[in-house]
Amino acid sequence: MDYSTLKLIHVTCVIASGAGFALRAAVNLLRPGGLPRRGLVRTLPHVVDSVLLASALGMVWMSGGALLSMPWLQAKIVLLVAYVVFGARALARQRPMGDRLVSTAAALGAFVGIVASAITGRVLGIG
Repeated sequence: MDYSTLKLIHVTCVIASGAGFALRAAVNLLRPGGLPRRGLVRTLPHVVDSVLLASALGMVWMSGGALLSMPWLQAKIVLLVAYVVFGARALARQRPMGDRLVSTAAALGAFVGIVASAITGRVLGIG
């Protein structure tokens, strides 16, 4: 598989992951009890995120690791950790509504920062 195909897979998974999170978070905030946690609702996000991570690692490997020294990619990695932490808090049904709302906003902000860094090749898309 060449780099451009891997990048297309990666970008497709980014869109699917972000849209899936936004949809799950919105339902979780607007509907008591959220979505049922079984079937595709439970497994599809893990499949998409696994392919997303594998494609990212593949692109780093194809670059010979050179990508890891770039500040914008380092920012993406830090923001990815924030996205995962805040996203988990946002989707946790036992957390208070205010915390879930703030966590959803923080997760979406981290996601936007990841995308901005990727598109511009600059930390947070700035500079």
